[in-house]
Amino acid sequence: MLYERILGRTTPVLPRLSATLLKPVVAGLLARHEISLPDVVQSALQDPLALAQRLGARAISVVGKRKLAAAGNALDTELSSLATFMHSLDPGLGRAADVSSSKMRYQMNRMRRLAANYELRREQSLGRDAGLIALNLFPDRRPQERLLGAAWFLSRYGEGLPELLVEQAGQQCPGHKAIWI
Repeated sequence: MLYERILGRTTPVLPRLSATLLKPVVAGLLARHEISLPDVVQSALQDPLALAQRLGARAISVVGKRKLAAAGNALDTELSSLATFMHSLDPGLGRAADVSSSKMRYQMNRMRRLAANYELRREQSLGRDAGLIALNLFPDRRPQERLLGAAWFLSRYGEGLPELLVEQAGQQCPGHKAIWI
């Protein structure tokens, strides 16, 4: 209303481009480790080590993954059956079984983390790769677009970058985008 009275027209409201710019090196690491930007977002915002552990878990041998999965599935099946039985005997026993089951599942997950951490120590490049990905996409555990200014990207990638960003912004697709530069 105010703009219409002052300017004689209403300025259209357009969504702002929300994007993460992926440098070729980082895009290559994502492709090599077969992880997507949403995977990185989920891991990087939870915990700085979560992405490294995810890469370590992916590096576990197929045999190791199968053994961990089989043990976890067998544990879940047996604990569920036992907890159901304990609940049928007495509600108090059922609650105790639930607590004990929760602790055992925690220990099973701990074994998975230990195996992933072993792979991280054994193959140190995984930790470096995770650090590089997190630093470039989520510096200081915040989205890249909130921390890094356009001047850095312009000085690095030149005059073609604004054209690419305008092209991406013109698509009017709401939501966050990943832009490979």
